Amino acid sequence: MKVCYIFSGGIMNDGDLTAFELPAADFVICADAGYVYAKKCGFAPDILVGDFDSLKDVPVSDGFPTEKFPYEKDDTDTMLAIRKALEENADEIIIFGALGGRADHAFANIQSLNFIAEHGKQGIIVSENEYITIVRPGEYTFKRKENFSFSLFAFSEKVENIYSSGLKYPLSDGCLNYSFPVGVCNEMINDTAAVSFKKGRLLVLISKKSNHFPENE
Repeated sequence: MKVCYIFSGGIMNDGDLTAFELPAADFVICADAGYVYAKKCGFAPDILVGDFDSLKDVPVSDGFPTEKFPYEKDDTDTMLAIRKALEENADEIIIFGALGGRADHAFANIQSLNFIAEHGKQGIIVSENEYITIVRPGEYTFKRKENFSFSLFAFSEKVENIYSSGLKYPLSDGCLNYSFPVGVCNEMINDTAAVSFKKGRLLVLISKKSNHFPENE
């Protein structure tokens, strides 16, 4: 399995790389200002992509391969990096710095996970507070993390024939739809949670619990 790390230009914290158990990277791509985070974390990128409006200039002096794109384009810098990861035949694409900045870019980055799934690969957005992935029909296992909730959302009109176990509120032949968030804020009660389904596209979000809000907010 080939693993690609993408460093995007959103907000990145010191704990993002260690909050969850992640496989090592075989290939590293930086999207514009994501290069700053990668460099801080000690990663040498295999390639830099983007319009470089955030960095203000292409860091050619550092000697890494670079692909510069015009500012006016259809793809975000993160999507450019995702396309490059797919060109490199990555099986798993793990994206850092995809959240915490502008809401439009954060949502676009989450939506891009669906683009990755449509290409038969797995995309994951990771921060110290979240683990987000969109999966196709199949069987999946997720590890329990203390003080984190476990949520399932439909990322298609419907997700059908859902079975889940290891959760406080399991499902048996359940159905989620895109217009109602009934799967939010579940809780793992075993070391792992198993989820399977036969139709649709499912967004899985493992999120750190906050002391600022009640459990059922």
